Amino acid sequence: MDSIENYPAYCTHQSGVHEYLKENGIMTACFPYPTATDLPVTRLIISALHLEKDLDRLAGLVNKYQK
Repeated sequence: MDSIENYPAYCTHQSGVHEYLKENGIMTACFPYPTATDLPVTRLIISALHLEKDLDRLAGLVNKYQK
């Protein structure tokens, strides 16, 4: 996943990530960007409402997906 330092958004063009996270109860956005004809980008935002256990679960799912 791509990120910007000190910004709580993570993006990827990797196919299937949005569906995988959705199947596991993680909400992301997925849409073509920057234009409607570009490849879809999956975007995940971390907020102050997320607990450490939420982030641990997310990290585990992302690590499992990458294997």
